Amino acid sequence: METEFFVLDREQETSTPKRARVTYPRKKNTIHARMGLNSTPLEYRRSTLRPRRLRTQERRRREATPASSSAAPEGGCGVYPQPARALFSGGGSGRKQAATMVKGRTGQRVRLYVRGTILGYKRSKSNQYETTSLVQIEGVNTKEDVAWYAGKRMAYIYKAKTKSSETRYRCIWGKVTRPHGNSGVVRAKFKSNLPPESMGRKVRVFMYPSSI
Repeated sequence: METEFFVLDREQETSTPKRARVTYPRKKNTIHARMGLNSTPLEYRRSTLRPRRLRTQERRRREATPASSSAAPEGGCGVYPQPARALFSGGGSGRKQAATMVKGRTGQRVRLYVRGTILGYKRSKSNQYETTSLVQIEGVNTKEDVAWYAGKRMAYIYKAKTKSSETRYRCIWGKVTRPHGNSGVVRAKFKSNLPPESMGRKVRVFMYPSSI
């Protein structure tokens, strides 16, 4: 019995033809086309996407100033004046009003302490010691820099739910005892152990007592 072999062409092996890929033209930015701009987001942002509050402030400034000073420079869209910054960066309207209401305070505010971040408690592999807290002081990165802060007073300020002495703010005082490691971290002991919710929060490291 003889066996017959049939050799088919490569085109005949695939019974169904491959589906052609259809490409569609990219849709243009209809908003830019409607505004008559050349698809430059910068110009569109400067002309239209400004907040209504800023546009109102700029319109009032242009109305209050002479026309010569409010004219736009040649060769492009005008440079809009920026709104005045708040006295306190990142503060709300209430803080702005409080800053303007304070009388007798002139010049730049001076901070008489260094900020520090509470990292947690001193601990080992399986034990932790709540009587000693670890603090990372800003700008202190080496063990040698800790020598200046040894013995300095430290304050952890937090806000409570009830008032005491007409205020809701409390303060736990402590002091820097010694360095912890070689990366500028210090150990601190407080009058009462810091609560666990203090981890990651800020403390104030004051510049006294000083031997200078």
